[in-house]
Order: sequence, then structure tokens, then C-alpha cells
Amino acid sequence: MGKLRADTEEEKSEDILSFDDEPEQRKARDLAPSQEGARQPKYENEVRDLQKTGRWGSVSQNEKYVLAAVAALIVIGGIVAVIVLLSGGSSGPAPTLAPTMSPTNRPATTNEQQWSALQDVLRNNGILKSTSELIDMPISDLDGQASNPSASPQVRAASWVILEDERDEFHESKFLQWRFALATLYFALGGADWYNSDGWLGAGDVCDWYGVSCNFPNLDKIVTLDLTKNNLVGAPLPEEITLLDELVSLWLSNNEIGGECPTLAIGSIPTLLYLYINANQFTGEFDANIRTNGILHTLYIQENDFTGNFPLGLCPAPGGAFKLREYGLDCDKLRCFCCSINTAGNDAFDPCF
Repeated sequence: MGKLRADTEEEKSEDILSFDDEPEQRKARDLAPSQEGARQPKYENEVRDLQKTGRWGSVSQNEKYVLAAVAALIVIGGIVAVIVLLSGGSSGPAPTLAPTMSPTNRPATTNEQQWSALQDVLRNNGILKSTSELIDMPISDLDGQASNPSASPQVRAASWVILEDERDEFHESKFLQWRFALATLYFALGGADWYNSDGWLGAGDVCDWYGVSCNFPNLDKIVTLDLTKNNLVGAPLPEEITLLDELVSLWLSNNEIGGECPTLAIGSIPTLLYLYINANQFTGEFDANIRTNGILHTLYIQENDFTGNFPLGLCPAPGGAFKLREYGLDCDKLRCFCCSINTAGNDAFDPCF
């Protein structure tokens, strides 16, 4: 019993010691977090706030970005101010814009240059007689003449192409002379009453005018003029047709064109191969000038009022080939001494209508 009691007292003593030591151990453990905290960064709370709320203390992250941007602008503004001051406070005179002009209000110098160029074309052409009044005419005399019905077709055409034509891109004088020639035809033969005058006297390229065909793809030559059955009325056919100096085919059939035919003006077109002026009201004699170019091979002149003889100059030389491949005429009105000759060697061909 005594031993047992002693053991028990000893165990109690150990328990008491163990209990008494526990507060010290807890104190040491309680101190540990504060010591660990002493080793952490100084702004631990601010970092924790930034991660949780997006604010650094009393300033949010967005506010920081705004403040940084404002500061950058202030710096840039200061740099610009310094540069301006160093350059004298002026960046030079403000640029001026060139005035925009409508096509119908071209500078007078441009009109005068075009008028001079057209006058040179007319002056150097040895065939034209009807344009003599234009050669020395001052440009001021053209003003308003395009709409004057009492003015000649040539003066009206010159007034239009120089002062009113909205297309002013004349890189070569030929474009100018072609528009003048066609405008003369328009005013001489009642263009305002044609069945179809689409494009005529407009700003578009002449290749887009009704009846006018140009070479493809370059579109820099008028090769065909076909105004067949288009109510062309008037006399005479203007000799300015000769200014279409690269024309290959001319079709004016079935209209009411009268007066003498300008054979020299037509025949002098160096490239003309086909001519159809049948079924009109042409009068007078028909002469060999129609083939001045030496290459015309198709000619239809029937159903007109020509008189006299068919030109002997168009007949073949003895033993030679016939100069025309194809032709038609009124043998009861125009006597032909060589019409019986058949270019194909076939008697079935009859040029008389």
C-alpha cells in the first residue's frame, strides 16, 4: 500500500509539473506568429487589400492608371511647348487649297490655246473653204454663237467646242478637230431633230456618240460614221467631214441631205474605203474627186438627183482592172460609159438601179 501511494504521488507530481509547463509552451507558440509577422514585407496589409479590393490603401488601381496617364500628358505637353518656343512660335503659313473649277468655266488662257490650235488646223487644210471666216476670228466673237440659229454651222460648232464643250481633255489637236467636224455636221443637218442623237454635243468621248465607231481597243481613231435613216435634213453636206481623217466607212443613206456633194472633201479622206450616200437629195454633177485618195473601192450613190456622166476617171484604163469593186448608181439619170464592165468577170453584176 505504501509503495502504491508513493507511485501515485510521484505521478501526480509529474502531472503537476506537466500542467505547470503548459502555459510557457503556449506562450512560446503564441509568440511565434508575431515573430513570423516581423519577417513578412512591410506593406502586407496594403498588398492584401490590393488583391481583394483592387485598392492600394485609400487609392484604387484604376485611379492610379488615370493619374499616370494625366502625368504622361503633362510631360508630352511640356515637350511640345518647348519645341514650339524653340522654333519661334510658328509652324509656317497655313497651306492654301487650289480653287476647284467647273468644266464649263475653264481658264480663258486654255480656251484661247484651244482656239489657236483649231485655227491652225483649219488654216493648214487646203480643202476647206467654208471655214475661212473662222481663221482670223477673235475668240470673243464666238461667245453665245452655239445657240444662234442664224450663225453658220461652222461658227456654231466652233463656239460650242471652244466655249461650251464640257470635255477639255484634248491631248492632241486631232481630238479637237474631230469634235469640231462632228459638231458642224450636227448643226448643218438638223441634229436637234435626229431620230437618235445620243451623246452628241455631250461631255462624253466621241466614240460614245450615236453612230460613231472607233478602233478597238485603243479608241483613238474614228473609223466609222453611220447615220443611216436618222432624219438628217439640210444642205449641203459640210466639207468639214474631211477632218475625220482616219475614217474608213461613211454611211449617210436614206436621209434628206441635199445640195452638191463635196466630192473633194470626201475623196481626200486618206483612209476611206466605203461610201454610202444613196437615197438622199444630192444634186449636180458627180466627179472623179470622190476617189482622190486612190483606195475607195465601194461607192453607192443611186436614188439621188445627180446629173451628167459617171466620171470616166473611175472607169478602168484599157486592159486594166476596174477601180471600184462595188458601186451603185442611177443609170437613167447619170450616164455611165463603163458600167457594163464587171470587176468579177461576171455579167450577172449590174451596178444600175
